[in-house]
Amino acid sequence: FNTTQRLNFAKGYSAEITGQYRSKQLNGQFLSLPYYGVNIGVQKKLGKNGGILRFNVFYPFDSFL
Repeated sequence: FNTTQRLNFAKGYSAEITGQYRSKQLNGQFLSLPYYGVNIGVQKKLGKNGGILRFNVFYPFDSFL
């Protein structure tokens, strides 16, 4: 399964957390082991005509093998 959670905060800040999980599965003669992964991101809007500052962390728990 996949999930995405978006959170909006005051003063132009927001965050997003995504997660994936795949259970053990048999694909032909190959067995795939289960895995999970989490990604985390935060952003800040820089004024009405400004840009967006983003910071992302992919698989911070070193879980995606």
